[in-house]
Amino acid sequence: MSHPACAQCGALLFASDRGICPHCQWTVPTETGPSDTLIMLDEGPDELGDDNDPELAFEPSEEALYQAARSELLAPTAQQRNGLALLGLSLAAFVIFQGENSVKTVAILIGVIFFHELGHWAGMRWFGYNDLKMFFIPFFGGAVSGKKEGAPLWQQSIVLLLGPLPGIVIGCGLLWSNLALRSPLALSIGAWLVGINAFNLLPLVPLDGGRLLNLLVFSRHRVLEAFFLAATSLGLIGLGALLGGTKLLMGIGLVGLLVTPAQYRAARASLALRRRWSELPERVSEAGDPVLRDLFREVRGYARFQAKNAGKLYANTMKSVYERAAVRPVSVAMVFGLLAVYGAGFVLTFAAFVAVWLTLPGRQVLLH
Repeated sequence: MSHPACAQCGALLFASDRGICPHCQWTVPTETGPSDTLIMLDEGPDELGDDNDPELAFEPSEEALYQAARSELLAPTAQQRNGLALLGLSLAAFVIFQGENSVKTVAILIGVIFFHELGHWAGMRWFGYNDLKMFFIPFFGGAVSGKKEGAPLWQQSIVLLLGPLPGIVIGCGLLWSNLALRSPLALSIGAWLVGINAFNLLPLVPLDGGRLLNLLVFSRHRVLEAFFLAATSLGLIGLGALLGGTKLLMGIGLVGLLVTPAQYRAARASLALRRRWSELPERVSEAGDPVLRDLFREVRGYARFQAKNAGKLYANTMKSVYERAAVRPVSVAMVFGLLAVYGAGFVLTFAAFVAVWLTLPGRQVLLH
């Protein structure tokens, strides 16, 4: 069967494209109406055919690759039970790489990082994430991983905020109470709590602040998101250079620059999928075969994996694209509310700096 080609970019068009080129997003005129009549996009997904639609089939080699990816995509996730072992081993590695830091400093640093990650962990647990793991990363800090298909963006945003905000609140409280306590330990713990958590609020991906802003604001438009990711990557490189050539930050920034084009293409693929399928199930495991075939074709349009585990690589990419297409943006009111909470973190950070300034030698007169 022959298929028409897009007049803009030359890509082949299928019935499942519903009049929108999946690559350049050009709207194709109908064949039966005037040249300026456009195909309407308000029909339901049932109009697109069933599993036996010949236009949804692939060549034999493509079909085999699709079936491998589909099997990986729909396979039940095995629950992992080694979270404590991972936490213990990563903590040991973190301590080993602390170098000449004192035992007191290392203990405070571990406690601050653990408390930060515990906030993320608690949020994920509350919202029903599965396979939760917490671990330390030498030279960097810590992380928490978890899985939940179709997690709403507002839940993801709250999980991000629950990492830095509790630490800033408690740290700010310690620093202000230290004006009366005059405790070096309280001053040290408070300063570490505020410093590390305020750093995580910076609008730089992959820090919590950068990821939050991307979820709430920039992910609404793929071009803006690409510029934001590239700008934050350059920001990390610059920050690493300012901090004495911190290779880790500069390396993370460089990786961010390298993956930005792929993230842009994934965002474009998810937009094309959403335009063709107005009602996507929340979970990819609930999507029908026509949707999965369309999803696979979108991913194949920009990703060509040749490894032996290509099926798994395609499944992971398909899942990422699908989740972005299925999850709806946060309402404007909630965006402003979450951004206000985010901004409150910086207000508290400023208050903490004021408290530290008041404890400096020669400032005690300001307390009377």
